[in-house]
Amino acid sequence: MKKFLSFILIFLAIVSLFVGFFTVAVLSSKHPGETTVEGMYYMLHYSWIYWLFMLIPIGCLLFGILLKRKKNLIIGIIFSGLLFGFGCFFLIGLTNYSTDTSYVEKLGKELEICFPKARTVITEDHTVGKQISREDNYCKYESVARFNNSTEISLFISNLDNQKWCTEKEPIKDMIPILADFQTNDYEYFLIYCYETKSFSEKVAVSKYNYIFMAFDVDKSVLYIREFVQK
Repeated sequence: MKKFLSFILIFLAIVSLFVGFFTVAVLSSKHPGETTVEGMYYMLHYSWIYWLFMLIPIGCLLFGILLKRKKNLIIGIIFSGLLFGFGCFFLIGLTNYSTDTSYVEKLGKELEICFPKARTVITEDHTVGKQISREDNYCKYESVARFNNSTEISLFISNLDNQKWCTEKEPIKDMIPILADFQTNDYEYFLIYCYETKSFSEKVAVSKYNYIFMAFDVDKSVLYIREFVQK
């Protein structure tokens, strides 16, 4: 009986980690996640769930201690540690993310563009710590805004200014960061803005200058934003 119980606890302790992965993935998938910003945010947002599954390997650990079962002790320690570590991403990883909707409003004032007010926003801050980039620029902020009021969205689309927005990437292709370009393949409107010159759709990036790249997906009412500084 003890051997059987030992085997069951070891089996459940190992399985608990994968059940945790599955649970977090399912909960994350219930939210829009076409962009890496949203995908990572929701994975981190639900990572605390790993802690709930720690009860199983902890039980395996205690069983190993009380009955001097070495395998249970080792498996209990390993998988308790793994579940605790993955759960800690909830506390550590989310510190670089913000859901402050006023961020889009602030950019709207800078660009003199009126964005729909009914929105959800997820922003990742890349300015913390040292950043390594293989591109010719450094990302400062990456954000995704989802608008959810059809009336405001229709008004926004009807007021899109072609002097600021491009309906094709080609005119500003050389200015768009590679990762941002990849994530906005299906978007319809694009703009590049330079903070220093206060101008739109420049063709050549200037070293040390700060830029905003935006792309708007009409069908999904999604605005992708990337602030970056040229090396």
